[in-house]
Amino acid sequence: MSAVKPLYERFAQFIEEEGHHANLSELDDSDCRIRSVWFKSKGLRFHVTVSEDDPQFFSVGLSYSLPNTSPADLLRRIAHDVCADTKAVKIELQDSNLTATVEQYFAEPDGFKPIFWRCVSSLRHCTAQFFQKLREAAPPDPEREAREAAQQFLLSLSKKDT
Repeated sequence: MSAVKPLYERFAQFIEEEGHHANLSELDDSDCRIRSVWFKSKGLRFHVTVSEDDPQFFSVGLSYSLPNTSPADLLRRIAHDVCADTKAVKIELQDSNLTATVEQYFAEPDGFKPIFWRCVSSLRHCTAQFFQKLREAAPPDPEREAREAAQQFLLSLSKKDT
């Protein structure tokens, strides 16, 4: 009977088998048994966090820096609305950073595999909803709108020349 690999190694191996490059990290404290596996999927950088002290639990998440132009109460309201409409995803706001996570329990040693990509998909969907609602709530920017209209006009002129 072979020994079961540490949880973070099983995650890293699974992510690699799925065609993504996995980077391992751990907290600086040598007594700490919390480790993260970082990977990119479709242009976004995700992290899986595990603790060898709780081998049936994992969280997967991603983080963003937010513009300082959005009022904190607006960001909190949008985060609350998005979380209310999305299963299992938590959004945390701290200063100008947004972190979205899904935390899950699983029973078997590799029980995370059937649900892992659904967790990643939920994070993508939830953060896309957050940023869509943030764009919708933003006040109109006449300068940006004028630039976009000018670009469209120039593009239409260049199409007529061809």
